[in-house]
Amino acid sequence: MFEEVVLDGDVRPLLDGLTAGIAAIEPRRCVAAAVRRDRDALVLGGQRVALPDRPVRVLGLGKAAIAMAWGLHDTLGQQPLRGAVATPVPGPAPAGLDVVTGGHPVPDAGSLAAGERLLAEASAAASGDLVVVLVSGGGSACAEVPPPGVGLEALAGLNRLLLASGAPIGEVNTVRRAVSRLKGGRLATAAAPAAVVTVIVSDVVGNDLPTIAGGPTVADRTGAAEAAVVLDRYGLSGRVDPTVLAVLDKGAVAPPPEPGPLVIAADGGTAAAAAAEAARRHGIEAAVIATDLTGAAD
Repeated sequence: MFEEVVLDGDVRPLLDGLTAGIAAIEPRRCVAAAVRRDRDALVLGGQRVALPDRPVRVLGLGKAAIAMAWGLHDTLGQQPLRGAVATPVPGPAPAGLDVVTGGHPVPDAGSLAAGERLLAEASAAASGDLVVVLVSGGGSACAEVPPPGVGLEALAGLNRLLLASGAPIGEVNTVRRAVSRLKGGRLATAAAPAAVVTVIVSDVVGNDLPTIAGGPTVADRTGAAEAAVVLDRYGLSGRVDPTVLAVLDKGAVAPPPEPGPLVIAADGGTAAAAAAEAARRHGIEAAVIATDLTGAAD
């Protein structure tokens, strides 16, 4: 039963702060601001990457993937795009990009189809191509390619156990990366030797890159051994499907190449700073004290 909350006084400063914080992390606008075109080059994170004389290949994953793709479209103008975006929130995408709907927070058959499509698009990239990977929250579940032998039921069961375990997202994605052909930089590996750049809208406290959507273009600092430790810590080793344990028993795979240029277009700190600035416009003393607090969400 919800109780009615009555606020005394002028609530406009609170509403303005909330509105400003949300607007500051609107994915389309943030990507367009973080990535710019300078004649025949894409500039992000202080680095220039040559634009090819062919379509830019776009691979997006996460809840903000479509909006991020529109932001890239706004930046590139008439530059043609091709590729796919995987998202649990479907909608119209820029010309040349297909939308594949995957499950969230637990991967489903759509997630596997989305993961296979992204992997196929990456593998089709050639030398001289530019691959732009757009990463946002929800990407861990809505696109996935498990190792051979691990089926959808085993993968979904693993995710349900992890999400119910109380483990923080960093540990959850330590396991997810170890049971994936997409995460931990493997999407970037599939795109080699094409140039790969990454644009991120982060929903992870602290912006740990391998944790955001499992780091599809970021080298994994952990591996099967660390994943097994997480399962043991939360009492899950005897509850996951044997095919998952068999993958972990095989040990580490070859590390992916170092990531190319990468930029975080927006994160929680972006929203907090905008909310504080809105409060100051109302004459309220406001400062961002911390953006690294974590805790149970229930």
